[in-house]
Amino acid sequence: QRSRLYEINAAAATYFYEILQHHAGAGVGRAYLERRGINQETIANFRIGFALENWSGLRDFLMEKGWSLDEQLAAGLVKRQEERNSIYDAFRARVMIPIRDRQSRVIGFGGRLLGDGQPKYLNTAETPLFHKSQVIFGLDLARDAIRRDDKVVIVEGYMDVIAAHQHGFANVVACMGTSLTSEQLQQLHRFTNNFILALDADAAGQQATVRGLNQARQSLLRVQKPTVTATGQVRLTERLNANLSIVSMPAGLDPDDVIRRNPTEWQTLVAQAQPLVDFYF
Repeated sequence: QRSRLYEINAAAATYFYEILQHHAGAGVGRAYLERRGINQETIANFRIGFALENWSGLRDFLMEKGWSLDEQLAAGLVKRQEERNSIYDAFRARVMIPIRDRQSRVIGFGGRLLGDGQPKYLNTAETPLFHKSQVIFGLDLARDAIRRDDKVVIVEGYMDVIAAHQHGFANVVACMGTSLTSEQLQQLHRFTNNFILALDADAAGQQATVRGLNQARQSLLRVQKPTVTATGQVRLTERLNANLSIVSMPAGLDPDDVIRRNPTEWQTLVAQAQPLVDFYF
């Protein structure tokens, strides 16, 4: 079943990508990405696509390719309307961003709504492959850079990651949600001990992230280090085997804004990241 789910997600990603590239109805999606400064190389790198304002386009395409409705439902690509007993596309009129695991297999999607309505971003529902609390967006493209630089920069949004990678900052990833989970931190811990968080400038967002960090860091690996006491004895004390730092964003700007406006400013902000305790005070 898992193998079939990987395959159907890959087929959906190709469908959305081809729609963005060639369909007249995807002009609004192409215009949006152009406004955000996203070039064709980056679109191809992240396999960004578009879902038409159509209730059955993806459903019918997948059925023609041999995928059953049950498999489409299991992958979270379609939804069931119980009252009418109908099955319809889960994503409509959205720029589609495939979410991949560390092996670059598509496990779900994030859809950015163009026009009025809510939610602005819609993620795939929980499936056997997609567990929001465990997902790190961009890790498949970032892991080599994280190892090389020995640090990871964690942001909040898809577009933050996409802009960062386009401008050469390849050690940037995003977590799904406002606060880090222990599962996400443990995954990142395989590649580095140095975590830098770029927070939104609003106070509520900062408080939520700090709360989440304080909870999640309890699960990070700890090491025993020898320390010398005042009486000259050597004692083993437990230390957190990770360095947590915070980048404070300028008011009203997110990482995407800063990177597009002035990549050098982004480098400076990351270099000036404060240790968690200093930031907290």
